[in-house]
Amino acid sequence: VDYPYCATFTNATDRLFEKYLRDAKAAALADPKKPGAVYINAWNEYTEGCWLLPDSRRHDLKLRAIARVFGRQPANEYVYTTGLKTWEGPKAKNGRLCKTETPAVENVKYGPHERQGIDVWFPAKAKSGAGKTPAVVVIHGGGWSYGDKLSAGAGWLRRCRDAGYALISVSYRFIQDGNDANIMPPVRAPLDDAIAALRFIRAHADEWNVDVTRLGLTGGSAGACSSLYASLQNDCEFGIRAVFTESPQTSLDPKETRAWIPNATYGTWAFGCPNFDQWIARADGDLKPWVEKFSPAGLLRKCTAAKAPTFLYNCGAFLPAGELAKDPTHSPTFCQKFQEIAEAKGVRCRRGSSADFLNALK
Repeated sequence: VDYPYCATFTNATDRLFEKYLRDAKAAALADPKKPGAVYINAWNEYTEGCWLLPDSRRHDLKLRAIARVFGRQPANEYVYTTGLKTWEGPKAKNGRLCKTETPAVENVKYGPHERQGIDVWFPAKAKSGAGKTPAVVVIHGGGWSYGDKLSAGAGWLRRCRDAGYALISVSYRFIQDGNDANIMPPVRAPLDDAIAALRFIRAHADEWNVDVTRLGLTGGSAGACSSLYASLQNDCEFGIRAVFTESPQTSLDPKETRAWIPNATYGTWAFGCPNFDQWIARADGDLKPWVEKFSPAGLLRKCTAAKAPTFLYNCGAFLPAGELAKDPTHSPTFCQKFQEIAEAKGVRCRRGSSADFLNALK
């Protein structure tokens, strides 16, 4: 017998794990000895991969599967972690536990990968037959490398409830997942998922009582970049009404980004480059089609102004000429330059708040 000296399962996704749990529950209930319990192994020593704690790649998908099979107490309340890059090691102290309402539609899959899931919360108005409602679609941030839809969605829940809107929060494959699948450039994984999720949402809009003419996209940092990209895809094919971004990266063209922000370093791993100089060197070569396809600023220049959504952003004060950003990844210059492009095209783009964003969806 070889290491790890026990039975193992490969490709143990949350859905496959859920199936094992349901089978175990059914066997326990059918056992004439009435054991009344199912033991779930959560060890993480020597036979690595048998964990249940949240982690940076799959967050709490295994815990959510357990809750779906065995129930929650209380049923309408969900506890989640936030401020967490990884559960392991010293960064664990950065995480904290929060509570939110359990989504009405939980972790419905829009693709085969376990991170391709959607949570949906409905407003009370929608249940009373008062007509279709606008919906806020949240794409979480985290450098396309960490983060989770539940905590990102929970931050919008009260505001959407007060407005009478549906709330839809999306998780997606990470850069790491793109690398694992030999996707090139690996940023195709999260950006393709933003498009796939929107198509899934539109396909289920009648079921969820959502008005597809009043969809809004929002996100922070990488989630903001994904939101901008998705809203401008194929000349604004989804008819997104408004986009609200917080500290977005508005360009994925390394030459443009470096011209805007001389100390920029963000985005190299997304295109499979070890450093910014190599990314620039390849931007006119093998990466050129992908840079042109994915960069929100480039898509904005090509879009039909009348089809474009209203763009609202939240970021720090614009910098004086020649001043370097202390945080170049989230430099306000990204917003400033995007607004200049929008204004030149006659597209609405300005600094705004979450309240402005929700008002734009009325």
